[in-house]
Amino acid sequence: MTSSAGAFSRARPSIASFARAVLLDRRLAIFLCLIAIGGSFAAASALQMRIDRAHALAQAAQYEKRRANDLATFATLSLDRIESAANALLQGETPLLPPGVHTLALYDGEGIRLGALGDGTSIEAPPSLLSPARRHKVLSGNLLAFPSGGDVAVAVIDTRALVPERLLENAGLFDARGEQLAGIAPEGEHVFRAQAGSWPLFVKTGNDEDAALAAWRGAIPLYLFEILGPALAAALLAPVLVNAFERRRDALRAVKALRAARPSERALLVRLAHAERRAQEGLRAKTEFIAHMSHELRTPLNAVIGFAEVIEKGLYGPAGNPKYVEYAHDIAEAGRGLHARIGDILEYANIEAGRQKIAIETVELVSLARSVVSENEGRAFARKIALELVSEPDLYALADLHALRRALSLLVENSLAYARDEGRIRVEARKERDTALLVVRDIGVGFSKKEKEALGQAFVQFAREGRKGGVGLGLAIATALVHRMGGVLIVGGYHGLGATVEIRLAAPPFIMAAQAATQPRASASE
Repeated sequence: MTSSAGAFSRARPSIASFARAVLLDRRLAIFLCLIAIGGSFAAASALQMRIDRAHALAQAAQYEKRRANDLATFATLSLDRIESAANALLQGETPLLPPGVHTLALYDGEGIRLGALGDGTSIEAPPSLLSPARRHKVLSGNLLAFPSGGDVAVAVIDTRALVPERLLENAGLFDARGEQLAGIAPEGEHVFRAQAGSWPLFVKTGNDEDAALAAWRGAIPLYLFEILGPALAAALLAPVLVNAFERRRDALRAVKALRAARPSERALLVRLAHAERRAQEGLRAKTEFIAHMSHELRTPLNAVIGFAEVIEKGLYGPAGNPKYVEYAHDIAEAGRGLHARIGDILEYANIEAGRQKIAIETVELVSLARSVVSENEGRAFARKIALELVSEPDLYALADLHALRRALSLLVENSLAYARDEGRIRVEARKERDTALLVVRDIGVGFSKKEKEALGQAFVQFAREGRKGGVGLGLAIATALVHRMGGVLIVGGYHGLGATVEIRLAAPPFIMAAQAATQPRASASE
């Protein structure tokens, strides 16, 4: 007792420091509470499973005991009917033989047969059977002998008829020496025995644990739900509680800091907080305004484009002057260009507001790059630009399929817009260790050092001689999409020598491991 008290006193500082750490660190406290909740439910479920299992086995044992007694009673009634028939035969009557009795005969004390009923009259009753049968009932194989008045009755019986066969499932009939007469010998640890009244016949039944536990095993999913349900609910609530605690802690710290500051500093902090809130509200209002106005402008613009095409094609008759057709064509072309620019603005506004859903999955890059190249081959051919694809086989990345296709399409379209006529654009798909790359190289104007610093920003345009640019959202949309997929967009190259734009994405670990186990193969050129 003294040693236990000393050990506790030595461990008390450690326990106190651990308790303070738990009380101060809410994350640790919630984590320990989750462990305690899950452990308590697991212990309760395990205890309940054990109790229910023992209860199921006890019920099965009680049922088998009752079944053994019922079978013994049934056999006793069958044997009693044979005894009644022997008594009737002794009194000079001719009774009907009970079911399962082939022959019934009476013998006096000297072994002389007095009478017989049944299939045959030549029952050879050995003295070893008749002698004990004068004092008590004897059952040996298919011969049953018992005292009847002053004589001995001997019956040849079919022991299988004493109890219906359908009732002898996992049960059997045995004589006093333990020899099996009917049914089967029950197996298992729990075997129950019952005697058939005063007859030398016993019934044995066995407890089938598999059948007894079938219903119990069917309830195991409920036990698992009892364990995992509260644990999962607690795990889902834990981040909510942690965030609530941390927001409250940050608010309390801010209030304490504000109270501890001087009046001038306090006023400055309040103004900064209001300014930050107004800036966030202004950014949200700007994004919502852009998205709303883009939608409102596209609706009437569709009508303008449609009516201009109707006039240009003369669907309701000639316009009257060829100039009208020319003007209608220009109106439709300008409307389509404006419609595309408004679409880019709306797309960027949705990405910036987080309304575009990103679903990360394993994407096969070679087929994606091949489809993007195929879509732009017509524009490249019109300007005599060689657009080619160079790729490695079996290349995968963790990305959103539609977002990655959109980002790569924007990069290829941007290169086509600023590349020199009869130039070359190459799209590469390759890997570097655990990174998958999509690269677009062009022999064009490229970007200066100052322009590279502004790349990725919205509505930033670069003047190019002889080239008409858009609204400055192509690279901004591609950069935002790649960042939302967890990747990086890098722009390289030199001004006047062309540009190189890389999309770097994480490769699936199992894909990289499989590739590392094989020898490197030469890249295939499309």
